[in-house]
Amino acid sequence: MDSLSLVFKIHHPFYLRTYRFFDIGERHNYYDDYRNKYILKRFSERSYYQANALMMRLFERYGEKFKVSFVFSGNAIDQMQWYMPELLEDFKRVVACPNVELVATDYSVSASSVMDKEVWKRQVESHNRRLQEVFGRQAKVLAGTQLLYDDGIGKAAAEMGMTGMLTEGAKPVLGWKSPHVVYKHPTENLKLILRDGVLSEDISLRFSRKDSGVWPVTADSFVERMQAGKADLQGGSHVTLYVNYAVMGEFQEKESGIFDFFEALPDKVLHGSGFCFAHLEELCALPGENPALHVPFTISDVDEERDLTAFYANDLQKDVMENWRRVCPAMLHCSDPELQKDFRFLTGVENLGFMSTKYFTETPSIRYLNPYDSPYDAYINYMNVWSDFVGRMKTGGWVDEDGKPVEKDILSDFVPDSVRKAVDAAAYAASDVVDSAADALAGAMNSVGKAVKGMFSKMKKNRKAKVEESDAGAAQDKAGAVKDFVAETAEKAGQAAKKTVRKVKDLGQKALDPDVDKIAEKAANAMDSAEKAVRRVVRKGAEAVLKAVEDPEEKMPRQKTAAKRPGTRKKAAVAVSDVKAASQEFDNPAKDSVPASAAKKRAARGKAAEKAASEEAKPISAVSKPASPKSAKTDSKPASSAKTVKKSVSKTSTTSAASESKTGRSRKKAE
Repeated sequence: MDSLSLVFKIHHPFYLRTYRFFDIGERHNYYDDYRNKYILKRFSERSYYQANALMMRLFERYGEKFKVSFVFSGNAIDQMQWYMPELLEDFKRVVACPNVELVATDYSVSASSVMDKEVWKRQVESHNRRLQEVFGRQAKVLAGTQLLYDDGIGKAAAEMGMTGMLTEGAKPVLGWKSPHVVYKHPTENLKLILRDGVLSEDISLRFSRKDSGVWPVTADSFVERMQAGKADLQGGSHVTLYVNYAVMGEFQEKESGIFDFFEALPDKVLHGSGFCFAHLEELCALPGENPALHVPFTISDVDEERDLTAFYANDLQKDVMENWRRVCPAMLHCSDPELQKDFRFLTGVENLGFMSTKYFTETPSIRYLNPYDSPYDAYINYMNVWSDFVGRMKTGGWVDEDGKPVEKDILSDFVPDSVRKAVDAAAYAASDVVDSAADALAGAMNSVGKAVKGMFSKMKKNRKAKVEESDAGAAQDKAGAVKDFVAETAEKAGQAAKKTVRKVKDLGQKALDPDVDKIAEKAANAMDSAEKAVRRVVRKGAEAVLKAVEDPEEKMPRQKTAAKRPGTRKKAAVAVSDVKAASQEFDNPAKDSVPASAAKKRAARGKAAEKAASEEAKPISAVSKPASPKSAKTDSKPASSAKTVKKSVSKTSTTSAASESKTGRSRKKAE
């Protein structure tokens, strides 16, 4: 039996506000909320509410014999949710009827299918999840942006598990073949359903045009044309109409009779025409062999050419598309939800359509709602917005100064919250391990400082001891080896923690596991083993450092050489600060995964470490410089030494005050 599929598209782009050059880097609100809300409200009052009421009457009148399909873009759902939630509730009431089928698309109606297939897949999957969240069901048939399709797009759709795809019955591809046949992909298990462009545009474009040659378009004349053009096949002919839902009341005004046409159409189709209504999924499930259709180049439902020239023809559009392509790889790794949202909204094909120089296009969604005076104005305004967006990508570390993507070891935006929280907690535990390692090294270096101080004390008691220059050089080499070992120990601690975090995040990437608790348990076990490994490395390092410095058989260099060397304790403080710096990479986990008590404890520990480092940085020359007999007497008489220091300080202060007074009198006399 012959069938008719009636598919309605509902999409609202996010219009950009006037964004000037001096706004770049200062203002990140790109969208014209007033225009977006005004257009949605206008469409709802003139079209959507009345069309929904008509659909409900037809469902009640014809039951399940009358069937329709809806393609909701993610942008349209977002705008209804933000600006007019009551309209979304009205659509939910319609979609809840068994007469309605949902069709998937890419979230923001973008050109990602021809830019980057992986980005496009994620947008389609994100859109399907949005349908499940809002309407309680997902789609198995896909309709791309402006019905964009080629063999590569079809293969990517099949990889996502789609059973069918709706595209344009373009003459350059079909030739003598009919668009009223269900085809299949040449190599994949994917059915291809083709739109009848002539009949669809009789409704969307030529319905009220008296010079169109088909006016007036009535239900009777329309069904007659369907019957005349149907394919004479054993399995029946399948006519697919794909129009914008706003054709009822907005693109074609109510006074044109568009509502009366759709109200009369089901009766003419179901009684005496030989046609029935069918969903797209039902067409994909029909038994029998389908002929293969090879589409080597990209086709669309736009303009007479049915190609990409409305979006990718002039230099302005090509430059914008190239900017999109450069950022796509970075968006695959970006976990910032605001950047992901703006990328979806900014890559809508309407932004390319506004830059088109094909002024005679018959696409109402572009010409009718174009807010710019010229394609150049659209380009300048858009590139100002895009420059700010790329600047935010650079600030976040997702792209470098040349705009090239910077890969990060992070979770994607599509990992469930429960997994992300488990991994954030694990990352926080890893940072705590590094902090503990740094504290352990700080303790070891403190012991090193005490040991060195004790050695210098022994040297003061035996100032007449002489050491050969070769022994002094060997001691200096030993000290350098100790310092290198400490640095190596700190590096190992950091590498162990980084390796653990990567391991845990790899576990998080397996978000498709049904049991999320097992993933969290694996993460916790990995962190436990990491903590033991890091503590073992630090403990061995500290023991080796202490053994190297406290070796009783080690000969010390002569006193003068030792006094000139940089303070060993200062080296210790520098080494500890290096470890602290290495741990900063893990010090920014999600806020909701960091306990308040642990955060306070870490802050207190950080302050204590900084204070200890500043004290450790003080030179030890006062301890290590017993150079003359006078200083020996000073050592034996600490009380008199204190008095001498006090007198010296007092004398210096008096001299300084007298000098300042004399200078002041000289200045006054000169004035």
